[in-house]
Amino acid sequence: MEFWLFLALAAALLSGANTLLNRVVMLRHKEWWTFALAFQLIGAVLFLPFLAGGQLPSEPLPWALALVASVLWAAIAVIAFKSYHYAEVSLRTPVTRLRIILIVLFAVSVGEAVSANKLLGALVVFAGVVVATWKEKPLGSFGEKGVQLALVVAFLTAAAYVVDKAASPSFSSAAYSFLQFALPAAWIWLAMPKHLELRSIKPQLAIVALTALLGAAYYWMQIAAYQTGPVSIVAPVVELSSLVAVVGGIVFLGERRHWGRKIIGVLIACAGAAVMVG
Repeated sequence: MEFWLFLALAAALLSGANTLLNRVVMLRHKEWWTFALAFQLIGAVLFLPFLAGGQLPSEPLPWALALVASVLWAAIAVIAFKSYHYAEVSLRTPVTRLRIILIVLFAVSVGEAVSANKLLGALVVFAGVVVATWKEKPLGSFGEKGVQLALVVAFLTAAAYVVDKAASPSFSSAAYSFLQFALPAAWIWLAMPKHLELRSIKPQLAIVALTALLGAAYYWMQIAAYQTGPVSIVAPVVELSSLVAVVGGIVFLGERRHWGRKIIGVLIACAGAAVMVG
């Protein structure tokens, strides 16, 4: 097995676990701004010990791309935490898989060829989302607020993945990961409503720290995989985290409404990802 593929698979497992924990946190709270800020800050601190001797670019373009990515990740953090509050993990997760289709389209912008397998796989992923979100009609669940937020997250994440792929090879994986936690924390702090305070999450600090640890590990592995593997294959493999999240939501969080449809939908989406890899 290629090492980048191992990293992508490990990232998928950690990402699925992180998704479940985020839902647990946001079921009890509505302070998505402060949770997003704490998540980014803790993640940045976790990468500090690994920065010594890290590779940094001398050209301005990678820095500019890293800055663009940081703005995208800041928006993703806030909107994603908000979507965790409003949408079940087992419904939200298949919707965010739409980013696979967007990634295939965006990948063209960084010079990757789009094969027939990738296009077919993208169509299969979309079919899985249709099954998972069926509510009286195709994509009927898209009228729900949490699902709409998840759709926005899918679009932004697809764009961020492709920018990461273009920018990250000029940095060490630890240095780039640190930037994509520290800079979004700064943007979130600047944009956060003034009446909110970071200390309000103190009672939940341990679980937020755990989600940040999982998120940081997942992101580092993903970046390391991107640096050596093609984004249009690495990204679909990472998206297999959807199976972990959906089954975990049904089993551990009691999200049993239309559970069979959700599992079938996410299995179809995973099959689409496998077609893309093949």
